[in-house]
Amino acid sequence: MHLRRLVTLVVASTLIAAGCGGSDEAAEPSSDTSSSSVSEPADDGADTEGDDTDATADEAAEEEPSASASEPVDDEAAPEDGTEPTTRIVSTAFGDFEVPANPERVVVMNSTLDLATAFDLGVNVIGTLSFSGGRPESSLVSEQEWARIDVLGTSVETSLEAIIAADPDLVLVTPNSEEEFELYAAAVTSVPIVLTNRWQDDARQVADARGQRNEMDVLLDDYQARADELGERIRAENGDTTIAFLRIRPGSLRVHTSVHFAGNILDDVGLQMPEMWRRDVLEDPVDNIMQRVEVISPEQVGLLNDADHIFVAVQGTAVQTEEEVAAARDEILGSALWATLPAVQADRVNFVEGYWIAGTLRAASAALDDLETYFFG
Repeated sequence: MHLRRLVTLVVASTLIAAGCGGSDEAAEPSSDTSSSSVSEPADDGADTEGDDTDATADEAAEEEPSASASEPVDDEAAPEDGTEPTTRIVSTAFGDFEVPANPERVVVMNSTLDLATAFDLGVNVIGTLSFSGGRPESSLVSEQEWARIDVLGTSVETSLEAIIAADPDLVLVTPNSEEEFELYAAAVTSVPIVLTNRWQDDARQVADARGQRNEMDVLLDDYQARADELGERIRAENGDTTIAFLRIRPGSLRVHTSVHFAGNILDDVGLQMPEMWRRDVLEDPVDNIMQRVEVISPEQVGLLNDADHIFVAVQGTAVQTEEEVAAARDEILGSALWATLPAVQADRVNFVEGYWIAGTLRAASAALDDLETYFFG
């Protein structure tokens, strides 16, 4: 190995071990600053816009420099001798990258947001990073799928050496910054998945990295056809009803806005959040990240008064115990202010699972199941 290459790997490995690494959850702005690889400004360790379940230093900063998906990419022109090209160019928010035309050994670093998408496309995933030492259940990756791949580190403690040793043809990195991505790109063939405010655009990026945009578009079209049909039925029986999305966890109440994954789902079916929680997509991606979630105090629960329905996820971070989460839930649901909310008094509160902040096709499809069950039994 050339000396310059060796120095690059050592420096990259050292920086990543110091805290540059991966993420866990999918999405939400936050005040914590401990993490590494994906999602929103970080504060948990459990959402995946997913949300991000929310991502942070527990989770990670779900999203970054780009607010639009990459365009489909064409393969490199065939060699003059008529043989099939061995490489192709993938265009991303961080630039163009040359990758194998048909990568067979793929590492997907973000197990919360990107892993399920890769499996949906039939990608041969050989490794990933674990979420808090285990499988992120909100991602809806099955135990059987998880058992087929190697865990090459955690979202907080990434091991570049382990990734290199796995000998991948391609690594899909969901970085917090272009600088972080460059650490991986210097060592292994990598493509950045630069998260956006639309989960479909994120899924297309994963497909583009593998040259499978057409397959992904078919999956997304099928999903949207179902969402359109369900939305028509809901509006026919309920009119222009609104749904607010609240996440309860120890230490904070978080209202997800229309640009978070839950808001995406409602938009997919033609429903809306109350006016107070609607946001326009901003040009600056960092600004977009910061408006995905609004943190409110227990005394501000009344801000949900305008919601016809309230969907609630009770989910703590990776370091919070079940007892702590249960206590936080009981405190809010047992409060006098909560009891005054019109949606509560009308028995229009729906408790949902963590995949409502996971940001994947599987999570979106499960959310449609929940909407159908909630409105039609």
